[in-house]
Amino acid sequence: MKRALICRTCIVGAMALAGAGAPGQPVNAAGDAPAPGSQPAAEPSVQEEVNRALALMNQQKLTEAEAAFKGLVTKAPGNGQAWFGLGYCLHMRGEIDEALEAHLKAAKLATGQTRFLAIYNAGCAYALKGEKDHAFEMLHRAVLTGMRGKAQIANDGDLASLHEDARWSDLLKFVDEVVKAPPEKALLFWKGEWDVYSREGRAGSNTLEVRMGGAAIHEQGTDIGGNTGESWNYYDQAEGVWVQIWVEPSGRYTRFVGRPKEGGVWFEGEVHGPMGVESRVSMFVRPVEGGMVRQTGGRYDEKGTHEQRYDLLYVPKGATFDPASFAW
Repeated sequence: MKRALICRTCIVGAMALAGAGAPGQPVNAAGDAPAPGSQPAAEPSVQEEVNRALALMNQQKLTEAEAAFKGLVTKAPGNGQAWFGLGYCLHMRGEIDEALEAHLKAAKLATGQTRFLAIYNAGCAYALKGEKDHAFEMLHRAVLTGMRGKAQIANDGDLASLHEDARWSDLLKFVDEVVKAPPEKALLFWKGEWDVYSREGRAGSNTLEVRMGGAAIHEQGTDIGGNTGESWNYYDQAEGVWVQIWVEPSGRYTRFVGRPKEGGVWFEGEVHGPMGVESRVSMFVRPVEGGMVRQTGGRYDEKGTHEQRYDLLYVPKGATFDPASFAW
């Protein structure tokens, strides 16, 4: 199993969390270690224990590392790095059922790189178990959440059972597509200040700003009647989807989940009011010619039939525009 590179990158991330000072040695406010014998040695923190176990794993001392990780998941069952390490050790020993359980725990509890690598390892475990549908599902999810190493995927022996499946070539193409157009950047075309038009004429205005260093996009809109609304949009790295929370002054809100589609993002969501969920709705936002953005939206009835309810065009603020000139 070709996994050393993945483990090494995880350890780098984990060790960075340990901070300054020798493991287990407290520091005072000035950052200095206390004088020898001035106080009893502190018990190592959970993170320090995780770092030590990860170091053992990186040195391929898997028996010792596995024992350490088993103790850690008992002591700190919510620690995603510990579950990741345990899954790796069990996987390397061929205990695939137990490893899969640990991989899935890590995928749920860990963050960042450790999470998407845990999802990837779960895909490998499913492949080894012959559960191809689950394997492809997890591998696609791993790519969406950050696993972009095509060579690792293509050459991983754990995935050999998938090579003859028609979905294998599609998976490798999907990696190329995601690398070329990262889904976490799929909504950035929408940022800007806009005048909003319908077929009939001007419908309102909208401003979308990137906030918090690119982690979120804030939207503030006003329709022609003076009604307002705001939304926060962010990319959920754990699930590989865009999330929008649209809130109105009345307190009604819509939670959308979106995925890249045809150069834009297709959202589906639920409108929540005082009595709970009121309706299921959709929204499709995509760039169009002339530096504009088109937004269409609709609603699902009780039978799941979809009906389009609006069609809007976002034009750069202040630009001259005649709705009759656009091919709606």
